[in-house]
Amino acid sequence: MFHQLPGDREAAICHTLTTLCAQTEHFPLSLPSLRSLGNGIAISVNSPELMQLQKTLATTWDEWLIPQDRQGYRPHITIQNKVKPETARQLYEALDAQWQPMTGWGEGLLLWYYRKGPWELAREFCFAQ
Repeated sequence: MFHQLPGDREAAICHTLTTLCAQTEHFPLSLPSLRSLGNGIAISVNSPELMQLQKTLATTWDEWLIPQDRQGYRPHITIQNKVKPETARQLYEALDAQWQPMTGWGEGLLLWYYRKGPWELAREFCFAQ
């Protein structure tokens, strides 16, 4: 949902996520199509509930957001990133030829640490049942 949040605000971030997730029930997600990222590909995600959740968090954390996180939110699941455009295009074409829209459920949020390459899970926040 966000590219970068301040590490020195982790306690406040966790408090907000704990509170908000406890008030949020599981919600449906639609995965209608693939999306080109230029140097990668992703699956588009449609969900009014997810959009509202992101908007609430963006408003709460407004002073911390970097310019990239102030742009319009376009939810997606990244499949491939930071590859040559030709490599991304080839995978996009191969997957798009077989793509079938699907649905799923939002069940919580994850907070990650970025470790200059690998990602490390910081904490999981489950939605109310």
